[in-house]
Amino acid sequence: MAGSIEDEPGRGGGAARSRLPGPGVRPGADDRRAAVCGGFEALRESLARAHPRARLRCIETHRSRVLLVGDRVYKLRRLHAGPQGGEPALADRERVLRRELELNRRHSPPVYLGVQALGRHPGGRVELLEDGQRDRDLEVIDWVLVMRRLPRARMLDQAIHAGTVEPADIDRVAARLRAFHLEGRQAGLRADRLVARIGREQRRNGQTLADAARHLGAGRGPVRAIEQVLAQSDARWAEQRAACGARAAQGLIVEGHGDLRPEHVCLRAPIALIDGLEFSRSLRLLDPWEELCLLGLLCGVAGAAWIGPRLGCAYQACASGEITRPPAELLAFYTAHHALVRARLAFAHLLAPRARRRLHWQRQTRRYLACAQAACEGWSALGGAWASGAAALTSAVAR
Repeated sequence: MAGSIEDEPGRGGGAARSRLPGPGVRPGADDRRAAVCGGFEALRESLARAHPRARLRCIETHRSRVLLVGDRVYKLRRLHAGPQGGEPALADRERVLRRELELNRRHSPPVYLGVQALGRHPGGRVELLEDGQRDRDLEVIDWVLVMRRLPRARMLDQAIHAGTVEPADIDRVAARLRAFHLEGRQAGLRADRLVARIGREQRRNGQTLADAARHLGAGRGPVRAIEQVLAQSDARWAEQRAACGARAAQGLIVEGHGDLRPEHVCLRAPIALIDGLEFSRSLRLLDPWEELCLLGLLCGVAGAAWIGPRLGCAYQACASGEITRPPAELLAFYTAHHALVRARLAFAHLLAPRARRRLHWQRQTRRYLACAQAACEGWSALGGAWASGAAALTSAVAR
């Protein structure tokens, strides 16, 4: 959040700077059709007055509207209008933000500063209120999550792009994740809950991606290729289901981050993890090595294939016998599974009305399908021949 924002249809891709009216201009019809976020314009005007010489950056994602100014980030949640078209209650907006604050303070307490009410004076002026100010005669018009702004250049995705990531940085990430995962161990989690969650995601992958070939190319070739990788993934899941359940039975499941992407890791000291997945606890309950596979996969696709193996080795050294490394076959399945989830989320952009950047999302879908195919053949994002994955990717794109 503080360094980069990406949000994907239905789950959490593609942040965009908001095209907003200037201060004092009423939002247009497009804003009203968007998810309700009542105090955004008022807060924007207030911050512009308070920081007349500072650059005020506005970002919109699928779930949030965000303002960045100085060393602070102000986030208001989008909550879609209900079936009757009414605006969501203020209490609902407060509840969602306080839940996000609580979850993210588990791994980055210095970044997440608090939730504040946005109050309006009788004359129309607005201000952010501390908890002790809420008894004043002001109308609360919205709720705001306030965060400390992180240095963009030190976000892992930006550092990969700039070529500034050092092995020591990844060692620090591994140590931070190990400490976070140990704090979140779920010793009593039933194995069938973990197996059911992965099974549901597998079915969603298949249901969504079965239609992908129509958008990615003509002819039976792409159809057969996608059907093949989906069938391979299901076969690997059938083989690894028992091993996955055994990890839960051994008490090796944690309540993790849930959306551990490079743009959610800041390499400053201490390491900061941001924007944890807040809307589904079942997606946060996982084998910590599954979370590492996701991060290694995304770093590899971004051009830093060395990060995954380094992360796996450093994490294993930190965790010693506390969180044992799974067999290579299970790591390969975790990699294939998350590659297909990423393909599914990328493909979802192509199904949106008036989809933008179609070529980009077509390429992303192909890339992740190719990574899934390589993983089904034994490649893992935490070790193994990335070259084979790259070769499969090139072959798939060519087809």
